[in-house]
Amino acid sequence: MCNVCNRRFLYDTSLAIHQRTHTDERPYKCEVCGSTFRQLSTLKQHRSIHLNQKPYPCPECGKAFRLLTSRREHIDRIHTKEKRHSCEICHKKFAATNSLWAHVRTHTGEKPHKCSICGHRFVTSSSLTSHMRTHTGEKPYQCSFCQASFTQSSSLSSHLTLHTGVKRFQCTLCSEKFARSTYLSVHMQSHTGKRPFNCTECNNFRLSTQTRATSTHEHTS
Repeated sequence: MCNVCNRRFLYDTSLAIHQRTHTDERPYKCEVCGSTFRQLSTLKQHRSIHLNQKPYPCPECGKAFRLLTSRREHIDRIHTKEKRHSCEICHKKFAATNSLWAHVRTHTGEKPHKCSICGHRFVTSSSLTSHMRTHTGEKPYQCSFCQASFTQSSSLSSHLTLHTGVKRFQCTLCSEKFARSTYLSVHMQSHTGKRPFNCTECNNFRLSTQTRATSTHEHTS
């Protein structure tokens, strides 16, 4: 039994592999790029990246994947919407195993990924990767319409709506559409009557932190 999350295993080898998700031990290293892995089988699958092999096509849309597990999670997440991975603590379900393990750490409090510069810790390696860019200044996601670049792909996606005019977020009450989820959240307050921001001087309702700041400035100037 795992002494961190109490998960049980039939074999000691399975337990040892599992415990690396807590310690982040990665004893298997790619000789080409230096990436490290918890399991030898994962390293073998990783090597297909350097060979540019994607032998597992999706039977639904044709998108190809390097790993069979990646194809299965793609099918669950995109096509069948099936969530086959269940949290043993709260029973919440997930389509992808990495989403499940990130969730489990909200129960255990684990943050195994540590920044080598400032010591800040993270639940997932992807969060650490994004954080490291605040130190290096790297912005690998560049807009194809202008010269703007971003540290995260989600920030680029949000920015692109300024150029494309696409409004993906729709109000379920009045059908009005918005380019960003934050705009929709602010809009929803007009329906619910919630007043999350109030002027500290006159208690007038404001929909956003920006308008609240403007109102407070008017009182103090």
